[in-house]
Amino acid sequence: MEPNINVVKFCLYPVLIAELAYRARPDAIALLQVTNAERLARENMEFITLMNQLDLVREHKAVFLGRHETPVFLALNTDIVVSHQGENPLNYFYLETCWQGYPLVHNAHLCADLGYYYEGNDVAGGSARVLEAIDTHDANAADYRARQRGLIDRYLPGNAAATELYNTLLLGLMQRPAR
Repeated sequence: MEPNINVVKFCLYPVLIAELAYRARPDAIALLQVTNAERLARENMEFITLMNQLDLVREHKAVFLGRHETPVFLALNTDIVVSHQGENPLNYFYLETCWQGYPLVHNAHLCADLGYYYEGNDVAGGSARVLEAIDTHDANAADYRARQRGLIDRYLPGNAAATELYNTLLLGLMQRPAR
C-alpha cells in the first residue's frame, strides 16, 4: 500500500519480499495486491519489465491496483501488509494497520517493536517475517492486537509521557533567544 510517488515509500521491496516468500512456499500465498501501482504497471516499461521477471506475476498471482481507502482495503482485501520505507520510520499507516490487528511486516526502526520488523533493506529477513506471520498470526491474533494497542499508546494524545515531552520541546523552542 505504498504511495509509489518516490523512493521513500515505494513498492519494490515489498514486492520482492512477497516474491521471495512465494518462491519458498508457493502454496502459502494466493495473491499479491500492490496498491497505488496501476499507473506504473501500465506506463513504466522498467517497472513492467522487472515485474514480469517475478514468479508471482508470471503465475498470475499478482495484481497492480489504483488507490484505495486504507481501512476499507484492509477490511476487505488484506491478510498481511508488507511495507518498506526509506527515511520515513514513523508513519500513521503503520499505527493504523497494527491498531486494527493486521500483521504489518515493515522496516521502520522507530517502531520496530510493532508488527513484524525486518531491518533495513533485508528482503530475505522480510520474507522470513511474512512466512512467520502466515504460520503464527491467526492463532495469536487477539493477543497481537492487544499488544499492538498497548505499544501504540505511547503515540496517542492522552499519553502523559508524550504530552510532557511535547511540552518540554515547545517550551524550549519558545524560550530560545531570537536571532
